Amino acid sequence: MAKLAPFVFTLTVILAFSEVFAYRTTITTTIIEDNGHGSLLDSLDNPRTSQAQCPKITGETNCHAHILRDVHSLTPNQGVQQSLEMCCTDLKKVTKQCQCDTIHQTYDKALKKVNGELYKRVVLTAAQTLPKACKLEVTDCQIKGPNVN
Repeated sequence: MAKLAPFVFTLTVILAFSEVFAYRTTITTTIIEDNGHGSLLDSLDNPRTSQAQCPKITGETNCHAHILRDVHSLTPNQGVQQSLEMCCTDLKKVTKQCQCDTIHQTYDKALKKVNGELYKRVVLTAAQTLPKACKLEVTDCQIKGPNVN
């Protein structure tokens, strides 16, 4: 019995330590740094960064002309492919993070040049189709159109 006591004591100590260490908790923290620019992220496929990071569009662009072509042209489908290619070339020069912002700016500028709900819808449709038509990495920019009653 005297020989059994140290064995039982050793076994009890081992079990006690294993119980203590079995309930170890690991805490993982994530640090998100705010660089002051903030960003609007609709989804991973649809980033729209703050305007401070994306270039401002000044004047009319190839995309502006493409979006307005059906409004100002007597033959709406004339030159569509060439107009689209020039617009797509311009959009692909812009970083992925700024592509939606560029399309939004272009849409906003084009919208100021048209009157009437029908023409506003034409401009909206043209702007909404740009990501897919140009095969951009950004697939949908979620452009909201004018209020239609």
